[in-house]
Amino acid sequence: MQPTSCKNPTLHVPADQFSCKFDITSSFCKGWSQGPGNKMLLFAQGAIPDTYLEQYEHTRNGGRFAYVPDLRDGKTSNSVQLVSPIVTLNTTSRYCLTAAYLNNGRSGNYNFAVHQVKNNVTAVIFRSTKKQFWWNQFGRTIRGSNIPVQYIFEIVFPRNRRLSDSLFLDDIVLYPTSCLDLPFNCSFDHSQLCLGWSQSRSDQLTWRLRNRPTSSRNTGPQYEHTENKGYYAFVEADTGTAGNRGAMFSPRIHQKSNVTYCFDFWYHKRGELGAGSLLNVFKASSKRSTKRNLIKSFSEVHTHWRHSLIEMNGEAEPFIIGFEVLLGNDNSDIAIDDVAMYEGNCPTPKFNCTFDDDVPLCEGWTIEDPETGPEHDRFNFTRSLRHRITSVSLVPSDHTGQGGKFAYIQRYQYSSWATTSALLVTPNISIEANTSRCLDFWYYIQGRTSSRLEVYLYNHPTSLQYNNVLTWFTQRTTEWVNAKVNVPGSA
Repeated sequence: MQPTSCKNPTLHVPADQFSCKFDITSSFCKGWSQGPGNKMLLFAQGAIPDTYLEQYEHTRNGGRFAYVPDLRDGKTSNSVQLVSPIVTLNTTSRYCLTAAYLNNGRSGNYNFAVHQVKNNVTAVIFRSTKKQFWWNQFGRTIRGSNIPVQYIFEIVFPRNRRLSDSLFLDDIVLYPTSCLDLPFNCSFDHSQLCLGWSQSRSDQLTWRLRNRPTSSRNTGPQYEHTENKGYYAFVEADTGTAGNRGAMFSPRIHQKSNVTYCFDFWYHKRGELGAGSLLNVFKASSKRSTKRNLIKSFSEVHTHWRHSLIEMNGEAEPFIIGFEVLLGNDNSDIAIDDVAMYEGNCPTPKFNCTFDDDVPLCEGWTIEDPETGPEHDRFNFTRSLRHRITSVSLVPSDHTGQGGKFAYIQRYQYSSWATTSALLVTPNISIEANTSRCLDFWYYIQGRTSSRLEVYLYNHPTSLQYNNVLTWFTQRTTEWVNAKVNVPGSA
């Protein structure tokens, strides 16, 4: 019998075994332990019924997480500590310590802190008292020193409060790199900026994340670009005035010299026509650098997500990429989604389109003039499995009868206009001179009013050539009709 209480010996682990994601067992990760405090740290997978808002682990991939249960127990003080194993970090290296955390409750009165213990000296490296209903992540760059260190994750709730809060913790990871050099690609799908991404603190505008329409009317996307209810990043135009700026920065990018890379992202800019807002994409050596090299500026407005593919030559020196919104006199919310950088040439959009994929349109297709945006159109094509306008205007299914989707327009909504138009523009293709290609498609024209379906050539990126009509169709049909049109090549 020992004269003191039992204590678990602290385990010393190598850096590559430090991380704890809580996904393997319903107990502590190897070397991790519960520290002093009057509350217990529990583990769960999936929703927790007795919390204010049911939650899942922060990636929503079905993994486990740790949490402090509901604190409506009237205690004068509540606290809990999660203590890491001891780890020795190489003195020539830098590391990034990260974790996901969430305060799920009504009060938001808590203190979440991360302490570093080295040479028996404890220092706070992160602290948050922020109330939120979604997962957040913190990241701190740690400089190696060959001195053993330990980390304590502590949650302290205030005295004399009857609280209805739960604190969630997930995916404590020690990366063998600086937080500035974390992976570049970001989908924004975990309701937070990806690790390594950050905002300018000196700007007037703030980038936010959302998985539903923005609060402004007649602007902003309805959903992220795949329509799978993920999140996207956006700037709310109503929160600023003309001339205000808001920049978001990527982690550092390391490339190989003389190698081609594809910079791939989606953007959305819907609003009023005229002197409007800009989305500037630039690269710089760091966030503090005053020298910014513009990659591309987007000023046109559109009603749907657009895909940008930009080929870049690899550079020897690392750099960051910034997305900056500059507000104009219009009311355009600006959004981005699914930002990626990969080695190799950007893909060329395929021409053929069945409209059956779960995206607004096929890759490279658009419903607007690529130069003037929606200014030319009065209404737009959309997609459906089945569409009825009136009792005499019915398209029962796609032309195969197999339940696929098709593109259609609804002219009845715009009956007050004598002449209306809608564009459906294909990707750019090349056809050799003195040759031709066969354009094969199905069409269906139905209703009481006369309509005209035109097929014409558009020499990108010049203006639309309305006099270069290949063919047109005006006769109403009672079924799908197949059309084949020869498209001549050009030099």
